[in-house]
Amino acid sequence: MREILAQEQAKTQEKLERAEAERKLLADLHAEEMKKLEEAERKREEERERSERAVIAVDTKDISVTVHLKSMFTPYNTKGRLIYDIDDPEEFVKDPIDITINYQFNILAGIEVWMKTFAEFFDSGMGVHNYISHDGALYKCKACDSVKQDSQKFIIFRKALPGIGS
Repeated sequence: MREILAQEQAKTQEKLERAEAERKLLADLHAEEMKKLEEAERKREEERERSERAVIAVDTKDISVTVHLKSMFTPYNTKGRLIYDIDDPEEFVKDPIDITINYQFNILAGIEVWMKTFAEFFDSGMGVHNYISHDGALYKCKACDSVKQDSQKFIIFRKALPGIGS
């Protein structure tokens, strides 16, 4: 009887040890999976933040005075660069993308805004009424918002926040 009882205890102990090993394996797999999910979420958040900081840089040599005036009446197709880090000079040598510069005409703007806009065309390249739509986001130009990289000067179009200045 003692022999049978010892055998049953040994079988039960073995089952308990196997169950504990499986529980530990499942816990380790769960922890590893959670770590992967957290890393993926962190990367998505970094990409979202990176995308939110994105600007479009247009080389001023791609925008002539004639284009400034023309862009007040019709969209203007040119090249620009999608820049994620405006402080990184390498971003400005990336391959350019096709963009369209539009002009937001405001009939209620008045003569003061027209004069300011006209002056912006000659002073800084593009005016506050110029914008680019890219990948579902609106990028607006701000007066005197430019960056110089080496011998090139770029007009910067910054992402407009929804509901602000749209």
